[in-house]
Amino acid sequence: MTDRRLRALALLLLGFLLRAAWPEGTLAAAPAKKAVADAAGDRVGQFLTVDAPLTDDIVLNIRRTIDSLKTQAVQGKKAYLVLEIRKASSPFHHAYALADLISSNATVGVTVVGWVPEKLTGIHAFLALACHEVVMDPEAILGDLGNGQPLSHDERLIVRSIAERRRNRKISPEIVDALLDPQVSLVQLSIETKPGETEKRITTSDGAKRLRETGAIIRDSSVVKEEGEPAVFTGEQARALDIIAVQTARDRGEIATLYDLPLEALREKKIDAGPVQAAVIEVRDSLDAVNAAFIKRQIDRARSGNVQAIVFLLDGPGGYNYECLDLAQTLASLEGQNVRTVAFIPKQATAGEAIIALGCDEIYLAPAATIGEIGLAIERLPFRDRENARRILEQSLESLAEAKNRPTGLLDAMLDPDKEVFEVTHAQKGTRSFMTEDEIARAGGDWVKGALVPESKRGSLLKVDGIRATELRIAQGTVSDLDELRNQLGIAPDAVLRPMKKTWVDSLVFLLNRRDVTVLLFFMMILAWYFEAVTGTGAFAILSFLCMALFFWSRVLGGTADMLELVLFVAGAGFLLLEIFVIPGFGVFGVSGILLMLAAVIMASQTFVGSVDPERDIIAAAKTLTSLGGAVTAVIVAGVILSRFLPRIPVLSDIILAPPNVEALSEGPRLRPDVLDEAAVLIGKTGKAVTMLRPAGKAEVDGRLLEVVSEGGFIAEGAPIEIIHASKQRVVVRAATLA
Repeated sequence: MTDRRLRALALLLLGFLLRAAWPEGTLAAAPAKKAVADAAGDRVGQFLTVDAPLTDDIVLNIRRTIDSLKTQAVQGKKAYLVLEIRKASSPFHHAYALADLISSNATVGVTVVGWVPEKLTGIHAFLALACHEVVMDPEAILGDLGNGQPLSHDERLIVRSIAERRRNRKISPEIVDALLDPQVSLVQLSIETKPGETEKRITTSDGAKRLRETGAIIRDSSVVKEEGEPAVFTGEQARALDIIAVQTARDRGEIATLYDLPLEALREKKIDAGPVQAAVIEVRDSLDAVNAAFIKRQIDRARSGNVQAIVFLLDGPGGYNYECLDLAQTLASLEGQNVRTVAFIPKQATAGEAIIALGCDEIYLAPAATIGEIGLAIERLPFRDRENARRILEQSLESLAEAKNRPTGLLDAMLDPDKEVFEVTHAQKGTRSFMTEDEIARAGGDWVKGALVPESKRGSLLKVDGIRATELRIAQGTVSDLDELRNQLGIAPDAVLRPMKKTWVDSLVFLLNRRDVTVLLFFMMILAWYFEAVTGTGAFAILSFLCMALFFWSRVLGGTADMLELVLFVAGAGFLLLEIFVIPGFGVFGVSGILLMLAAVIMASQTFVGSVDPERDIIAAAKTLTSLGGAVTAVIVAGVILSRFLPRIPVLSDIILAPPNVEALSEGPRLRPDVLDEAAVLIGKTGKAVTMLRPAGKAEVDGRLLEVVSEGGFIAEGAPIEIIHASKQRVVVRAATLA
């Protein structure tokens, strides 16, 4: 007894020592985390789409994919090849070659799953029957291998030989016969196997007849398929009859969850394509319209370089604005363009950077790096704008989650501190996911609520590290640096993973978009017009045009302007010129022209985000008007100074135009009388209106009948007039006052 007490005391002492050495929860948490990590990594998989006429290259690519999966399926890992099979017209021998491959011993160690997302009839339905398992969309249709006609005798023998391998236990020879020949009918029987026990069996009408002849006790019988009708089954029907399909799923995300596949399996890749060529784009600075446009130009350059993957290195301050959301949606849209987008987070990605990462196909983090807290983006906005911004972000995050097969509830918890997320299990399929209370309620009992995700507890925004993000299916995995990421993505070992550099065009665009440079452009443009007005050489008009062209060019490449702003500015300039040279006075066309040009400049200087951040729009517009106003003020001051000193400048004094009927300075230059415009001598002469001037009409001056235009309003017939402007193109008059 004494020995037992001593041993018990020793064990108790050892327990206290262990508890002191390791804080509470450490001993339990480490194995638990390891167990979850092991569970998350015990399966490998790959999705491939079969939606075109089969060729030898397609069959070869699938064979190589199977071989690759078998190589990865080591140390007890399970491998899955998911073939998304869609309807297409393929030669029968190619369909047979692929069906023979996926139902042969070459796939030992790899489970081949045929996914049918839509109606699938004809010879490609044969491919689904050869798979080990079939998963269908609930509304998808599968069957009718001959498209309403029976296959030839040899083709039926080949299909039966593949089916007889019984890779899929839910496809019986009787079902295959019905799928091959519309004349074969199917019935479902309830057969008594023991007193009080029955089993369901589907067979042909002839098979049911033979069972009755052998004395089988049939308690119930129902027709599954009538004779003469093609055999087709929806996903729901197949599951209800427990034939063909093992499960139903509406998208790839559900299938990945169903088979517990890693998210990278959703990304298709060609096995024989060799090492992946990749480009790296760094996102460090706070993202504004100019930086976002620069990143989009880098994406276009990378795509033109035929890269298969673009890595986005996210290591910035974690700010937020409309451009972050726009860039995330741009990245999400690249999925259908054969470009693999990968986000790498070495330290942290919060707010806008987290949104950008969620737009990528794959996310990798350093083990200690974090992602989340998107709600910080809302807190930095003015209070009155937060609700609209939150609503827009909720909708955008939901679409990003669906597009990239990430749990929507977890992304909601990153945005809303009041959203709690729970681990859930599908009541029938047994699959695992993560949902909020609202999502569970909307599912109508399909999901069983489990434990709360600790990081989503009420009152805090969800933020997780790299290991936890992988466990929650937000990220694909953890890597320490770009070199480790290179191995993970299959990038060529000799490829240099360095961020893409700015070109001289990019540097010039950034320079011209600076506010001080913008003010200088406006100043030079208006000042050049002033010089053109007093010299009439045309050179300063060209300089002014170049300044404006530089402004709009930099705004187009900077992402804040497009064709609309250019059209508005050209239209405004046209109205203004029309008012100056065609229509006398200053009225509707002149005011409209100035307003259009002003609107074009403001619109070209910023990206309007509307309800996301309206205060930002107002501030940006005010800054543009301030810049323009500063330039105008500077030109006025410069004009006053130059008007005094310009005539004394040796070169410019020779080209300054003197106003009509004004004597030039005695020491200054004069225009020779023989080169004067003939119409110029009319200025100051008086006469009378021969017709009503509305505003155009005829007037008599010194006995000559002239076509004239009034300066403003109408002038009555016979009223005295005075010529105030004359050129070869027109003569402008105004009502004269009788002496």
